[in-house]
This record gives sequence, C-alpha cells and structure tokens, in this order.
Amino acid sequence: MLTKRITFWFFALLACIFFLQGYLGGSSKSLTWDEPVFIASGYSYLTRNDFRLNPEAPPLMQQLEALPLLGMGLRQPGPDHPAWTQGNHFWFARQFLTENVDLIQDIAHRARLPVLLIGALLILSIGSWGNRLYGHVPALVGVWIAAFSPNLIAHSKLATTDLGCTAFVFFAVYALWRAFRAEGWLDWIICGAVTALALLTKFTALLLGPIYLGIFAVRLVTHPAQRVRSIKGLLITGGVALLGVSAGYNLSFDPAYYVEGIRQLYASATPGYKFYLFGQVSEDPWWYYHIAAFLVKVPLPIILLLGLSTVLVFRDPDHREAALYLLFPAFIIIGASFFDEANIGLRRILPAFPFLFLFCSLTLAGVRHRLMTGFICVMLAWTSIAALGIYPHHLAYFNLAAGGPEHGPQLLEDSNIDWGQDLPALAEWQMAHPEASPLKLLYFGNVPPEAFPAYGVRSIPISRADTRQPSNGYYAVSVHHLIGFRKAPELADWLSKYHPISRAGYSIYIYRFK
Repeated sequence: MLTKRITFWFFALLACIFFLQGYLGGSSKSLTWDEPVFIASGYSYLTRNDFRLNPEAPPLMQQLEALPLLGMGLRQPGPDHPAWTQGNHFWFARQFLTENVDLIQDIAHRARLPVLLIGALLILSIGSWGNRLYGHVPALVGVWIAAFSPNLIAHSKLATTDLGCTAFVFFAVYALWRAFRAEGWLDWIICGAVTALALLTKFTALLLGPIYLGIFAVRLVTHPAQRVRSIKGLLITGGVALLGVSAGYNLSFDPAYYVEGIRQLYASATPGYKFYLFGQVSEDPWWYYHIAAFLVKVPLPIILLLGLSTVLVFRDPDHREAALYLLFPAFIIIGASFFDEANIGLRRILPAFPFLFLFCSLTLAGVRHRLMTGFICVMLAWTSIAALGIYPHHLAYFNLAAGGPEHGPQLLEDSNIDWGQDLPALAEWQMAHPEASPLKLLYFGNVPPEAFPAYGVRSIPISRADTRQPSNGYYAVSVHHLIGFRKAPELADWLSKYHPISRAGYSIYIYRFK
C-alpha cells in the first residue's frame, strides 16, 4: 500500500524523470524556428528595457529564457542597427546569433533551462492538485501521464512560450480552485498574481477570462450562500491580475504594451499561406485541425484513459465538481482553437493537456477493482514506452494509429514534426557518410546552418532547378520544405515520387540520385 509520503516521493521522482528527458534530449537538438526570436528579444528586454521587438508575445517567458545569459558577455546589434531601429525581431535574432556564433550551443542550453524547471514544477503541481481532488494514489495516474507525455516533453526543452503558458494557465486555475475553498482573502490575491504571470507568458492565457467566468457561473448555482464572497474574491483577483500585467513590462505599469501586443496577433502572418492536414492543402484553416492533430499526436493509451474517465464521470456524481475545473478549461482552450487563423501545430492547444491528464486520474479514483487497476497499469506502461521509444525526437511523435513518426509528413507539418531541430543529427550522419559530399541542403530554420560551424554541417544550397528535377548527388531536405513542394504544383512531390535513403532525426530526409 502506497502511503501519502511515499506517493509524494514518486511525484518528485517523476518530475525529475520529466526534467531529465527534456534536458538530455534537448542537448542533441539545434535551435528551432521560434527560439532565436524569443531568446534575442528577451535579452534586449533585460539589457535595454525596451519592448519594441516581438510584441506579439508577452515578455515573461522571453525574459526568463534570457536571464541565464546575462553573465555571458554576449554581443547584440547596436542601437543604430536597422534591425533594432525597425523593430525587426527576426533580423535582430539572426544578427544576435551570428555575433555570438561560438557560443550558440551554450546559449541554447542555458535558455532552455528555465522552461525545463517550469515543466518539472508543472508535474509536481499536477500531483498536488490531484491529491486534493482524487487522493494521492489516483493522482499518480495524471502525474505519470504528464511526465511521459511526448508533447509536453517536446516543448519543455525549447526556449519558447508554449510550455510556460501551459504551466501557468494550470497554476492559475489551481489557484482559483483553492481560493474558492479558502477562508481568507490571501488566496484570492495569490490567484490574481498567478493569473498575471499566466497572462504574461502568452496571449492564449487570455482564455482564463471565460474559464473563470464559466466556473464562477456554475458556483453561483451550486453554492448560493457564497455568492457575495465569490464576487468580492473575483474582483480582488481581477484587480491584482491587472496590476501584475501592467507591472510585467519591467515595472512600467503601462497597460498599453499589453494592449498593443494583442493588436499585433497574426500581424506577421504570411498572406496566401497554404495549410496542410492529412495530405490535403487549403488556403483556409480547418476548424477541426487541432482535434485531428490531437488524435494522431497523443499516445493511444492516454486517449483510451480519457475515454474511460469520460464514461466514469457520468457514473460518479462525487467527482463531477472536480471535472468542472478540469474539463471546462480544456473545453474552452480546444473550443477557441476552432477559430484559430493559423493551423501550425498541436502546441496551440497544449494548455489543455495538464487538465486532461489530471482528469485521467478519475480512472483509479472512480473504480476500485483489481482488473481496472491492472488495465490502468498497462496503459501507464504503454505511455512510458511511447515516450522512451521516441527519445530524443519528442517533437516528431505520432502514435501507432497514425503510423508513427515515419508517417508524420503525410499528416501534419510545421512544429508538429519539423521546426528545424535536427542539424546535430544531420552533422552526425555526415560524419558517418563521408562519401556524401557535396551535400545539397534545403533546411527549414530561422538561421542558415552555415552560420553555425559548431553544429558541423557542411553543405551547399539546393538550386531551384534541382527541386523540380534533381541532378545526381546527395540531398538533405527538411520535411517542412518537402511538404512545401507538395503545396506547389510546379515542383516535384518528393514525398510521393522519391524514397529517402536515410533521415536525420525525423525532420530532415536524405536522398541520393544517380
């Protein structure tokens, strides 16, 4: 029998396992498309107290990621550089990395550490809340699933905003749950502070507004005696959150920064961009895109446990209030994705994941039967195998029903499989195949690989003519561009027409023509 104390040690162990999977796996991955922008912009926020770069993302995660870099003596484009004067964050990021090219691996390593730590804290928080909702043993189900979720691990080892938003949205709703049960006003103040932090991670956290209001509306009906106190508490939370967001831009107390950031959402979207889903191309996004991505990118045992929990919640009225705090936020986050203007990755609904994972704890709390316990243990073991089997390529994970990561390019693109993360794997392949010279490369990344000799990739560009009709030689092509060939009728569909001889990770395909 697992005691409460032993279970908490299991929570800590699983948090460490989660951290190690991300830490060790991230060491073999190059900077992805978005990371240079977040790192360089955050560094400018800290060193120049100026927020002109990358306004479409709030500053908290960017500053946290840049914080470990302050003692490195890094160089950045000067105040007269056009990238700075024009507020061009992509150009600024490329120049920032070019000026610190010898330190690129150290920069990536340090910038990713804060995200990993937040991810480990998320695992512990799932255990803490799960213990209060379902008991310490059932909470192990949610913690285990989260600790071995390829999707959470993938984004925990990237210096971006997605994992930070996921964690702080969860922290905020957990704080709200605690505040509704507290006797004093301190919990409402804490809820407001955590809400402010969530709002400063990513604008997706604005969904906390309808989430709070929906939960509050239900409580007005189910707990009428607490109406006045709940209203006062929400007002305190809202006031503290507004104050915290205003202070979040280096204590400027100017809400205009945040409002301007909201206006900039999708401002950098490329007109005429073609979206991709299950081999189909469209100029308009699919409303069901993120649900489809969920079904192919989440391990099957997690989907089965979610289905079982949904059945059990209708049979067990004692756990329906807990389900409100877990399913309603997930419903709002996923529902909002139906109106998303950009189908670019499952990461858009990543904040729903911790709520869904914790909801799976109901499988052990709702039914105490030896056969059920055995089934759950098999599902947890299967989840672990899925995560360990894809290591260190978590970003490219696809479940067995989808055909695995090898079949990924037939289904989804962008941050679902290729975000420019496999330059070290390509360098390793080159070392093992010296005959593949010269190597023609078409890489999807924010910074060209030749700018980073530390990765060790030696290549020449692929010509436009070669994309139509490749000449003899060795080619390495990012999956993002292979799907781009499929989108352009005038180019050859390499995915259908040619067979690669190898891969670098799962995001760069290698071909030989002779």
